[in-house]
Amino acid sequence: MDDPKAPPGIGHNAPPPAPLPEPEVLYAAWSREHAALLARRDQLLAALQRLEASHGAGIADEATAGKAADFVLLLEREARHVEELRKSVKAPVLAAGRTLDRLLKTETSDRLADAAARVARLLTDYQVRKIAAEREAREQAAREAREAADALAATALAQADTALREQALVLDQAAQQAEIAATAGLAGLARTRGESGAVADLKEDWTYEVVDIAQVPREWLMVDDRRLRAAIRGPEGLRSIPGLRIHPEARTTVR
Repeated sequence: MDDPKAPPGIGHNAPPPAPLPEPEVLYAAWSREHAALLARRDQLLAALQRLEASHGAGIADEATAGKAADFVLLLEREARHVEELRKSVKAPVLAAGRTLDRLLKTETSDRLADAAARVARLLTDYQVRKIAAEREAREQAAREAREAADALAATALAQADTALREQALVLDQAAQQAEIAATAGLAGLARTRGESGAVADLKEDWTYEVVDIAQVPREWLMVDDRRLRAAIRGPEGLRSIPGLRIHPEARTTVR
């Protein structure tokens, strides 16, 4: 559902585009405009039917062959004329379409999409660093907890102290929990929320880069990017292909 508080998008106050005629309307208009040409077409096709009715079994004499040659030349000349007319009528339409694509796609939507991708890359870098810092802090805490538990266990063993041994067991359990927690729930910590309601999550997917093309199996040569990405996608995807380095790649998604 659209956010009623969200700022209006680009072009929200632009007038609606001028309606184009329906295809049937255009067809009828062009048929009227080129009525003489269409009548000529019908005449030539009717002449073809008469020719085929009279000589469908084949041309039997030189005179008829000469007439057939003239008819072919006439038909080809008329076809070229109609094709040139079609191109001349269509040229402004094609030019208008290319101009519209340049203005609204190449110069506008493509540039805005590229801008979004560039900002998303900055956001991905921030979120990756955020996760890395949190992971390092948790791993450091887990190491310290493990060192404290191991040190107390060694002291309890050396002194044969039952009370210290029980304390060491408690510390050992705490160290185990810290080790498990070192990587638990890290992805959720990267989530970023914007004031307008945007939510940026850090997701990890698998990608690849060619490191030694000589080692890549023949079936993967002329690298079929679509097939290869499908093969490595997801938790059950391929993780080892000779000549390729298959590795996770963090990517920010904004919804």
